Amino acid sequence: RERDAPPRFYVTTGTAYLAFGGNANATPRIDHFCALVEDYRNQSANIRKALEEQGVQFGSVGMIGDPDGLRLQLLGVPGGLAGTIVPGGRISLDPPAVHAIALDHITLLVSDLEKSAEFYRKMFGKEAARTTNPARIWFNIANTRLGLEPAAAGQQPRVDHFCLTVAGFERNGIASKLKALGVEVGASNDENLLRFRDPHGNIVELKAGA
Repeated sequence: RERDAPPRFYVTTGTAYLAFGGNANATPRIDHFCALVEDYRNQSANIRKALEEQGVQFGSVGMIGDPDGLRLQLLGVPGGLAGTIVPGGRISLDPPAVHAIALDHITLLVSDLEKSAEFYRKMFGKEAARTTNPARIWFNIANTRLGLEPAAAGQQPRVDHFCLTVAGFERNGIASKLKALGVEVGASNDENLLRFRDPHGNIVELKAGA
């Protein structure tokens, strides 16, 4: 957790991590996602200059808004797990329901698929794959992936969900553990994937690790 206010807690998932924060007046949501950059401290000025020459605008603390205003942050390794972090202590004596080992992917709902793809090519290079059902464009980013998907009519662009790979994945066993915690698990025909919503409605997927 952060040493000083406002409160923020971190959960590691392999080399990635989730940060939990906010306040009573904020609408619960996934606020932003982050890419860690090797040697960013020394290269940040060059990276910023190169991206700004392509029309990418930077905000504070390395934040970049995409065409829909969804926020991407660039940070140097090891990201937020820095000198302001202190041990958070245990919130439960029970063993965890799952052991997350990596961030598999993040999926964004976007208003214009091709416009967003053009933006993220500037950030991460050429897309790795496209699918048609559903229509998605995928970018490989180190050991994880970023997916873009068109928002349906009436949907607002947003970070739709994130997916974690889990050690020793066994769908029925994990579903039982989550249900015991009051979590409603979504239906799925994929035995290697499980989807649910957290207490604030954010969508989370769990899948078997490689």
